[in-house]
Amino acid sequence: MTTEKIQANGKNGNGKNGKFLEDIYIQNLGTVYGLRSKLSSAMAQLATKNAFIISGRDFAYSRRVSYYGEDRSLSNLGSIISEAVINIPDYGRILTKDSPILSDEKIAKEATKAHENDTEAYIFKELAESYITKANAEKEKNPAESRTLILENLVAIPINKMPFDKRTLFLFEDEVEETRKFLDSLKVKEICFHFDSIDNINKHEGGPYINQLLMGCIERDTLRIMGTPTYNYLGSKDCVIRGLAKLS
Repeated sequence: MTTEKIQANGKNGNGKNGKFLEDIYIQNLGTVYGLRSKLSSAMAQLATKNAFIISGRDFAYSRRVSYYGEDRSLSNLGSIISEAVINIPDYGRILTKDSPILSDEKIAKEATKAHENDTEAYIFKELAESYITKANAEKEKNPAESRTLILENLVAIPINKMPFDKRTLFLFEDEVEETRKFLDSLKVKEICFHFDSIDNINKHEGGPYINQLLMGCIERDTLRIMGTPTYNYLGSKDCVIRGLAKLS
């Protein structure tokens, strides 16, 4: 297993009130910052470091190399990632790497407020249809190179099947095999998916809605990927919102 070194640039703190919980340099990637905050506030704070919400691929890579370095906090707590799910009544779910929530701080504030009020972050039907068009155009494309993926099922993925499943290829890209080896070394047996059911999506009279994904902590024998209206939008103690300032 590759064991790239990391260097921690700052001490861990509590991450509250806009203070960074983490400041970890990852070799060949950049600096990962983490804080506990509402999503919109976190985005603004990360922008001061020229950092953006971390992707699933880069979070997996950072976890792997830091675990055998100086800091395991990236594995001990989950994180919002840049991928999102578009839930579309009478159609299904589409994973995307181009999240409307992350495109604008105002939209992020609206999404956060919606979840505070126990409702969904609805999007216009026309926008949802544009994601359907993109997903259909990329159906035959390598998922590791795609910007969208139709999420056809929520069946758990055994660790040894990760390099062959569209969902893990989409989320982990070229890091999928090394992530498989890493998770296997930690005795993780499967990746589970927690998303709204199709029946529940179809009941939404407000139309299509979107959620950022959460990649959970590495615990026991399971790694969870969550796409429900999650507590982590609101700064939960169990989740850190992380951003990456990539090497220039």
